[in-house]
Order: sequence, then structure tokens, then C-alpha cells
Amino acid sequence: ISLNVFDKRFIPFKGKGYINEEYNDKVIIQSSLLPISLNYTKILETKNDTFFYTYQDALDLSLILSKKKLMESLPSDSKILYQKKLKLYEENSKIVVEVFFKVYEDITEYQVITLEEGE
Repeated sequence: ISLNVFDKRFIPFKGKGYINEEYNDKVIIQSSLLPISLNYTKILETKNDTFFYTYQDALDLSLILSKKKLMESLPSDSKILYQKKLKLYEENSKIVVEVFFKVYEDITEYQVITLEEGE
């Protein structure tokens, strides 16, 4: 339970404090005249991981992740036939990779057709 007054959050029974916290509030009671509210607050500990990759490692990892993401969006009987890097450039300390995939996918749709007498 937390009490929000203006932009301040007061949590009377807060357990151990985390280094990186994220708050999810659900309003229980809110005043229409004053900026005061009583909330049910869920406190989550967040973990920040920082990795440093070489240029080639980052490129290889991006290709693996792009294949994985593509296969998640396709049906299970689909296959990647061909892949080609189209563009590769750096922008704001990020590596941007554009990849072309040639994919085998069954896109047919079956429909039952019935003939009626008299037509």
C-alpha cells in the first residue's frame, strides 16, 4: 500500500530496498479535488545487464536473432532457403543490419466447395 501526494510516493511498510526498482500502481482511492491517491503498489526489482561485443560478434548475434524471430512468426513447416546481408552500418553506437530472407512457406488455403442440385 502506498500513499501518493503530489509527485511523492510514501510506502509505510516497504521491505528491503532494491538498487533498481520499478513500481506498478493500481489506484484504490483517488481524490478529485487534491492530487492525493491511495494505491496498491507492486515493487519489482530490475536487473540491468551490459554487454560489450566485438563488431564481428555483434554481427553474428544479430543474424542469429533475426533468424530466430523470423522462424517464430512463420508456421512450423517453413524453411529458410537463403539469407543475404543487404546493409550494414553503425548509427549512434549501434550496428544496424538489414537482412533479406528467402523462405519456403505453404501459403495455400483450402476451402470446401459443395454443389447443390438445381444450379
